[in-house]
Amino acid sequence: MSVHRYPPQALVKDYAYAGSGLLVAAVVLYWGPGTAMGIVFFVIAALCAFFVARTVERHRAIVSLDDEAVTVTSFRSTRVRWDELARMTLAYYATKRDKSDGWMEITLKDAKTTIKLDSRLAGFRDVIVKAARVARERRIPLNQITLSNLKALQITGE
Repeated sequence: MSVHRYPPQALVKDYAYAGSGLLVAAVVLYWGPGTAMGIVFFVIAALCAFFVARTVERHRAIVSLDDEAVTVTSFRSTRVRWDELARMTLAYYATKRDKSDGWMEITLKDAKTTIKLDSRLAGFRDVIVKAARVARERRIPLNQITLSNLKALQITGE
């Protein structure tokens, strides 16, 4: 069994962006803008608060990988058993037009549960290797984007 976490330094930008957005929206709301602007800034504050909560959840997350399942424990626990894996996708999200910078996200799904992990997770490659191996053994069809991303990482599923 291996245990993986998101390193705190990988989440600093998320905390900074969400926290500063929430702070600015809260300050504007404190000064009591008109009704229309108040609604706009309330929505902005709610979105930033949601993003802060998601970042805290990711910060607390413990990802356990073993021969039976992948389990993510944070505020709640989610688990996808390997023998019930129904779908695996691996996506790359570029932040630059030349695709030189970005992050990857793996989605693992069974009949009831979906787990999404991004490439900031320490040991992310271990999760991909295990999931690709299981997908190959179970003959789970992978979409072309997932196959291209696995090839880019030189992971064959063997």
